[in-house]
Amino acid sequence: MSDPTVSAAPMAGLRQCTRYITSHDDSAKSIFLPTPELIYHERYGNRLARTYSWSRVPSPLEQDADLKLYRAPDDSTEATACSYQANKVAISGGVNSVYLDIGPGSQSPMHRTVSIDLVVVIEGKIELELDSGQKKTLYQGDSVVQRGTMHRWRNPSSTKPARFLAVLVSAEKSFIGGKELQQEYLPN
Repeated sequence: MSDPTVSAAPMAGLRQCTRYITSHDDSAKSIFLPTPELIYHERYGNRLARTYSWSRVPSPLEQDADLKLYRAPDDSTEATACSYQANKVAISGGVNSVYLDIGPGSQSPMHRTVSIDLVVVIEGKIELELDSGQKKTLYQGDSVVQRGTMHRWRNPSSTKPARFLAVLVSAEKSFIGGKELQQEYLPN
């Protein structure tokens, strides 16, 4: 998998999404926290932005422990699981929430994450292809539960970008057909 490049902007033709994170003040009142702009990472001609992640379930909310894990310096053990990694989309033992912007005519490689992915198309239409050759076209508002299967995302439009939101929940070690499921990327 190639190293991604970093961009402060989403794909052309898609609006910059704003992420809001809530917490509590000293009197236990709910508040909005100052939240940095989403950072997009270029991958295979598409852009991925991590909206939030944490490295274990259930998540530790007391004293903002989840925020500390998410915002920790990249050299800490916990932060490494949560910070952007070029070769990891699913976070072992945790949860990752990402936007994926797919350019016109672009596609991801055929890949698998060891996770259950809850995916909702937000803009455009996206084709989901499985390694069996089966395909489904998903339209704005459609969702899919991706359960550790080999798959590829493709934008069938030649002119408009598409976007989906995926929440990837780490799955337990699993064997299918006698083979242990592992994160995989196949060349295009």
